[in-house]
Amino acid sequence: MWNWRYTAVAAALALVVGSACLPEDYPTEARFEFEPPTAAPGHLFRYNLLEDVAVSSVNIAGSFQDPQWDMAATPMDHTWLVTVELEAGTHEYKYVFNGDQWAGNMCNETTWGDPDNGNAVDPNGTGCVDGGENALIEVEQAGPHTFMYVVPDGAPEIGSLTVAGSFQGWNPTATPMDETFALRVDMEPGTYEYKFVFNGDQWAGNMCNDANWGDPDNGYMVDANGQGCADGGDNALLTIE
Repeated sequence: MWNWRYTAVAAALALVVGSACLPEDYPTEARFEFEPPTAAPGHLFRYNLLEDVAVSSVNIAGSFQDPQWDMAATPMDHTWLVTVELEAGTHEYKYVFNGDQWAGNMCNETTWGDPDNGNAVDPNGTGCVDGGENALIEVEQAGPHTFMYVVPDGAPEIGSLTVAGSFQGWNPTATPMDETFALRVDMEPGTYEYKFVFNGDQWAGNMCNDANWGDPDNGYMVDANGQGCADGGDNALLTIE
């Protein structure tokens, strides 16, 4: 679980749920103080959903676990992701579901927010402005940033998801996110082997070249963030420095 720290400046905040106002209509006063993270913690394991492949759950099993190679101990979240290059500075953003459904409040949204994460819509967010309408990200150095949406239980059906923000002119369609299973794990330095387990008991046969589970646009690698393989490709390989 990812956490951010922010402190409410006002004693009470009006939480707005519903369709979004136009960005130029938002008040400019910041309603939250926050400390931006220095970097996203841990390593992001990722499985991209493929057409015609029925996946209801994905777990990670590997040498980094305790006990090791437990096929059920490390479930991955059903997630939407996109990584974009951001300039240094402060950026505001909001998620748009199914083409035209804007999240009402990025820091407390009962429809799209995760109840286990304070109803926040983005677990990688660093706070909110405008009473929670927009999420906030502080970029100290220009470079890639991953926007993430973890689908909570009971969320409405999602056919598409995009991120719109001050970094791309608040365009609701220009920055689509990919549907995936993902999990960020804090890991000690070292070299680890791991494998994905699908639908409870179906092991990936070859993490670097698997015609059943692998992505044909990515050399049939099963983990889009994988660094390579060991043991002839059966296990994915990861080195944390």
